[in-house]
Amino acid sequence: MRARALALSLVSVVPIVLGVSPAHAEQAAKVEWDDTAWRRVHWPEALVSVGLGASIFVIDALPYPDHATWSGPILFDKDSRSFLKGDERTQHTASTTSDFIFIGMAAWPLVVDNYVVALGVHQNVDVAAQLTLMDMQAFGLAGVFTLGTEHLVGRARPPFSSCGQGLPDSPDAAACSRGDSFRSFYAGHPAAAFTSAGLTCAHHQNLPLYGGGVPDALACAGMVGLATTTGVLRIVADRHWASDVIVGSAVGAGVGYLLPSLLHYRLFQTKKVDTAMKTSFGYVAPMPIMLEKGGGLGLVGVF
Repeated sequence: MRARALALSLVSVVPIVLGVSPAHAEQAAKVEWDDTAWRRVHWPEALVSVGLGASIFVIDALPYPDHATWSGPILFDKDSRSFLKGDERTQHTASTTSDFIFIGMAAWPLVVDNYVVALGVHQNVDVAAQLTLMDMQAFGLAGVFTLGTEHLVGRARPPFSSCGQGLPDSPDAAACSRGDSFRSFYAGHPAAAFTSAGLTCAHHQNLPLYGGGVPDALACAGMVGLATTTGVLRIVADRHWASDVIVGSAVGAGVGYLLPSLLHYRLFQTKKVDTAMKTSFGYVAPMPIMLEKGGGLGLVGVF
């Protein structure tokens, strides 16, 4: 299924690639790495990124909690679940759809922006390499944070909050002893999706990969929208509480956007602004927001 999801996600690359053809790339703002304004990913960092990536597989191979150390809703979790939870068929559809979006979003920065656009369209090996190394840093760190937290916290997913309480509607014993039943905190799909969205926003804010201006702004907005949709679908599928989704989204957005922005693009530097920034759409950052009956993520920026 994941292979099909990846293939379908790549179909959407065609309109973008057609819109950023090599001929158009020559006329648009140049895509180049600016050593006077930005900091490169050095080899020690690259090796750390590889280590983080390997750690993800090691952590995932460790046994997950077989019982809940934290159960039940907090804050607005109960109301959010009552409002968004779907029936059995809707839950299955929401879970499958979130898988498709999750895989497609994970592939987009690496396959589309770095390989197809930076390397293929703009023919800049240097930029493609730097973007890939920054993406590896963010995905590796986000993955270690997410899987490590799932192992340590052991929060019961919403359907399994009554495990061990002897209630009439409690799941069967087999379901209450599965490690997957106690991996609710925090939500991994939104964390990965917002990591991708954050990386997209950071890269397109500083580099006119799609020619600058509106197309690059839309790339950021579109990814944030898809990431938000992923988080909502995980609640509809009854796989996570709303608080799991909000924390996962905030962690992903922070790692995906702030890590490259502060460490490499030097977001708050006082030295001269590079030429690529002049063609960008300004500073944009994801920001958690609280609503009357739930919460979510919005965008705050200076244009």
